[in-house]
Amino acid sequence: MTDADTAVVYVTGHGVRSGSGRHYLMLPDTPHGHHLARGYPTADLIAAALASHARHVLVIVNSCFAGELDAELAQLRKDLPAERRHASLTVLTTADFDEMPRASEFTVVLGETHRFLTERAGYTAPLLSIDEFVRELEAACRRLADAGTSVLQIRHVLQEGDRAEPTLCLPNPGYRPPPPTLVGKSRRQLAAPTRELDYWLDRASGRISATDPGWYFTGRGELTTQLARFLTYGTGMLVITGAAGTGKSAIIARAVTLSDPDFLANPHYADAVASADPDTVPPPGSVDLAVLARNKTTEEITEQLLTAAGVTPAHTADVGGRTATLRHQVLDQFEPGRPITIVIDGLDEAVAPAHTATDLIGPLLRHRRVRLIVGVRSSAPGQPGSAAEAGLLDLLRRFGTALTPLRTDGADAIHDITDYLLTRLPGQDRLAHLIATAVAPSFLDARFAVRRLLDNQPPAEAELDKPKGLEELD
Repeated sequence: MTDADTAVVYVTGHGVRSGSGRHYLMLPDTPHGHHLARGYPTADLIAAALASHARHVLVIVNSCFAGELDAELAQLRKDLPAERRHASLTVLTTADFDEMPRASEFTVVLGETHRFLTERAGYTAPLLSIDEFVRELEAACRRLADAGTSVLQIRHVLQEGDRAEPTLCLPNPGYRPPPPTLVGKSRRQLAAPTRELDYWLDRASGRISATDPGWYFTGRGELTTQLARFLTYGTGMLVITGAAGTGKSAIIARAVTLSDPDFLANPHYADAVASADPDTVPPPGSVDLAVLARNKTTEEITEQLLTAAGVTPAHTADVGGRTATLRHQVLDQFEPGRPITIVIDGLDEAVAPAHTATDLIGPLLRHRRVRLIVGVRSSAPGQPGSAAEAGLLDLLRRFGTALTPLRTDGADAIHDITDYLLTRLPGQDRLAHLIATAVAPSFLDARFAVRRLLDNQPPAEAELDKPKGLEELD
């Protein structure tokens, strides 16, 4: 391999650890207990990849007791040429030194990770970093553990190079090149970058895949009307909150998208604009900057606000005060006295939500001309929630400004979900009501159910009376 190559090596098979602390792969004809003579030293295989000329190397070892490699690779690392330590070299294992993953367990985890990255994660760059990939693998492990499907844990046993930098080993399955004409030049300086706008468009439309050109957002009349009113003459901060999957991002994205004059003028979406109730459409240009906080630090969120405004973030020697410098730079982009509307979605999924609230949101709200729309997850009323969720909402209430809360998981959710389902399953009134009742208040689960149904034949009316009529949607 040359320095222009990228290497992704997946190692799997039965593994054993020896009394000397080495890890061996058992070959098909390796007799039990004869791994020294008839097995293959796993570290030797990994070393061959690490010592190659490839500038980006990712090795994943899915084998029993693979965590034993931690100590082995710590020694082998000392033998790497100095220049290799500037390459991006990563080794992950799916088991610790005393663990035995089940057959196909990592396959399930990897599939769940790919699904989430494709459909929900919100990463907009074409490549992922090792940090992002490991974080999503670990999140998939937690989701599957909660469902009783997996107990796998990912181990990071070797790293050279910056794990926070994008790597050619990890193309982002959720990346979509943006439509080039969605935002006109006159608006581009105050609209999100095109790839970010594609994120808002994806959520706003209710589509279930990137290739679906439809616009299926419907219902939520009261919520979208209140949001449009806030963008017309509101002040302070509007917090859109609700349980996971209840459509917070969709409601916010609809407002971001429908407030863009160039989107409104785009003939491709003329029907979507024409079908919207005028009371639910915000004034053109009423959103200045919109960013997604998910997986970002406070500094990164502030930098993205500047990028969305078409400005290069300032460099400063004062690392500790850089966020304040960038914050002032954001405000300086607008004429004195001119109102500024900023949207920050996914606050609870930021790297440090409380820090973002105190170091960015609170200080911005001290300026009377700034108003904010913030999307943050919280447990449904009457349901136990985490202390972090409650603490974040309480923190937002302490900023001494007018705070208007809008919940997306209210009693009208079943009706709104039914309306959405009928746009995708016309004429299937009873089926739509049954699904809505089963999944409410989760619009996300309704979208998944629709996708399953559209991929197959929807059940006949008679099938709905059978005890297992909807089990295939689970």
